[in-house]
Amino acid sequence: MTRLLRRSFAWLLMIGAAIAVAGVAAVYLAPGKVLDAELARKHWFAGVAEKSIDVDGQHWRYLERGPADGDVVVLLHGLQGDSSNWLDVLPHLPDTRRYLVPDLPGFGGSPTPADRDFRAAAQAERVSRWLDALKVERIDLVGHSMGGYIAGRYAAAYPSRVRSIGFVDAAGVPFDTNDFIRTLERGENPYKVTTREQFDAFLDKVFKHRPFLPGPVRDAYADRVIPRADDWNAAMSALKAPDQRYGLVEVLPTLDIPSLVLWCRDDQVLDVSSVKTFEAGLPNERVLILDDCGHMPIMERPRDTAAALAALWRSVYAAN
Repeated sequence: MTRLLRRSFAWLLMIGAAIAVAGVAAVYLAPGKVLDAELARKHWFAGVAEKSIDVDGQHWRYLERGPADGDVVVLLHGLQGDSSNWLDVLPHLPDTRRYLVPDLPGFGGSPTPADRDFRAAAQAERVSRWLDALKVERIDLVGHSMGGYIAGRYAAAYPSRVRSIGFVDAAGVPFDTNDFIRTLERGENPYKVTTREQFDAFLDKVFKHRPFLPGPVRDAYADRVIPRADDWNAAMSALKAPDQRYGLVEVLPTLDIPSLVLWCRDDQVLDVSSVKTFEAGLPNERVLILDDCGHMPIMERPRDTAAALAALWRSVYAAN
């Protein structure tokens, strides 16, 4: 029996070693497939279905999770992001709600809008038409970075349709000068990504603790996003225009709904000093500042992000 156990254990070690070798080989020989497998795993763990719809000539790709009759939550991603940015948060959110997570036009699987208008107000109007097509009337709305700017403009334009709003390291308000602002003021795009090296530098900007990606897999990811560089540059140009850069400030006082302002203290892109503008402008806000994370709390601190959002939604229903 002892000899049999030894042999079995030896076989298990050999099988484990073979699997490990195969995994390492896949990283170098087929990094794109490794990336696809990881995204598929995250989709499965988040319990999302991938869907699409055409609205007024614009194709929308989006993720959906939850019961069809649940209260709808819409999660908007940031510049150079897509719906997958929310995959780490979704598993920790309440199961009773219906989550709609789009690739905004010009990002992910949603093609560039025909008019190439990337202003926040224009994207908010597209979101409205997309929700109309899905027959969604009222929502809890959350936006990260550029998505927060778009969320604010949407809530201001359609106040009767928004129960609550969450701003996660959101764009559209002034903040203390940092390297990001100084780059913009030189007329450069701090988010410029046209090479693998620039993609690597971009990751350093937006994360304090970067997710581990083996070099070949990271390069495969870069090769997929680089072709969208023109759209990202157009979006950045629209958002940094003098009459657009701080376009959220004017609408904050009109958002008299339960609001969450969530920020990472070590955000190198949109400095945490942004929070002062939200506190001064929003009539009904709660603020949470997280330590030890950068511009991407939805990926670096997904559990904390989910808990804060769930608390916001509970407050909405407790008041009604």
